[in-house]
Amino acid sequence: MFIISHMEEDVVRTILYKCFPISESVCEIGVAEGSNAKTILTNAKPKILHLIDPWIFVPDPSYRDPNNTSNEEGERRYMGVLEIFKDEIKDKQVIVHRDFSYNIYNQFPNNFFDWILIDSMHTYEGVRKELNLYHNKIKDNGFIMLHDYTNHAMAKRMNFGVVEAIDDFCKESDFEICIISIDNFGSCILTKKNNPWANQLVKNMLGHFRFIIQVKDIKFNQILYIENDKACVVTTIT
Repeated sequence: MFIISHMEEDVVRTILYKCFPISESVCEIGVAEGSNAKTILTNAKPKILHLIDPWIFVPDPSYRDPNNTSNEEGERRYMGVLEIFKDEIKDKQVIVHRDFSYNIYNQFPNNFFDWILIDSMHTYEGVRKELNLYHNKIKDNGFIMLHDYTNHAMAKRMNFGVVEAIDDFCKESDFEICIISIDNFGSCILTKKNNPWANQLVKNMLGHFRFIIQVKDIKFNQILYIENDKACVVTTIT
């Protein structure tokens, strides 16, 4: 497992998209307004990018994410995504699926994607469900990237369970954490154990980050505080 340096989270993700060893077939679950999908398309340059999002309000009181917007806002975002990617949709480079990921996972064969980004429902149950349904959809040398790998107070107020869901999933499967980024709402990359492409991913990252630290087993905890009107995170790894 490797820890990468504290940088702005959008910068970290942009670099990671460039560093994936192969990005022919990619999927993003949780698209929102499409800005991150655009970053994937620009930097990873996949041959095909699948975008999955229902763009509707989920009436679940445990789902306290600000991206759980009204149906009207969801419709606006959906139409905006269609406009942003109209050329790529026409060329079949981008395929938009307006549905919940758990309704359409059977549309994709096993060993289909080079990597998947999960950035949708951040509750423990939501993350576990998508990991359980989609981990077989990546190739043996593929990756699963998840956003918002954090457990500080702000994340807990929004009922995030990403850290705990990933930890439990790895304990019960042949996946392991390959990369963790240390920032306010960090990213985490999972891969199957003994994946040779994991070493290539790390090699591709060299020179992009101020430090890359290799660790073994960790206990991860974050504290968020405000300094000079800027959110800062203290991360403890034991």
